[in-house]
Amino acid sequence: MALTVASTPAFADEATPIHLAEVYDVTPGVSATHEVTLSTDAPLLSEQCQSMGTGARATSTVSVEVNGVAACRFTWDLDDSGAEVLTVDDGGVFHFHSVSASLLEGFSSPEALASIDSVTLVAHASEIVEASAGGAITSPGSSTKKDASTVTWTQVSDDVSATGTVDLEATAMPASPASSSSAAPASREGRGSSSSRSSLTLIVAMTGAVVALALAGAVARSMGRSRRA
Repeated sequence: MALTVASTPAFADEATPIHLAEVYDVTPGVSATHEVTLSTDAPLLSEQCQSMGTGARATSTVSVEVNGVAACRFTWDLDDSGAEVLTVDDGGVFHFHSVSASLLEGFSSPEALASIDSVTLVAHASEIVEASAGGAITSPGSSTKKDASTVTWTQVSDDVSATGTVDLEATAMPASPASSSSAAPASREGRGSSSSRSSLTLIVAMTGAVVALALAGAVARSMGRSRRA
């Protein structure tokens, strides 16, 4: 669905807020997922969540509540152990970089105003030692084999990043990350044949559906005011 500024002039000043929350759950060099929770002021039906999740090829889609309002949560299994957001040096140092700025840009429209309330990195078998400005780090327990290190940023408007060390024994990583990458399967069943299909590329496919919901909300508000007049 393509909606343009010209098609909705009456509602341009009533952009519907869209709230996003990201969670990157990673075991460096082994696996990674990208989770996005999407909420608006109006409840999102389970059918709407499933439709958007299918369009964006999410690995899983569930309905959740955010501040008492029904919302959608989408999760993607990232290809190549999350290479699009995470790299690991030979010495066992990982570097994380989110795709938050591009995510916001993808949801940008005249009818909807997107914001990222929080970004959380959960790093298993690792310890986060440094995070970009605003990141609150929580260290793991006595053993990184059992506990995860986390960092959370709030009110995010750009990409965030973090660096940490990997417990190579716990992750059973080979000496060279390159060999791990080459051994990874070329594709995941149900995810498409190209590893270039990142979670970011797919989630932007939901933009049209979200904008349609925002427009419907604007129309409903306008009709409500007309009836009260």
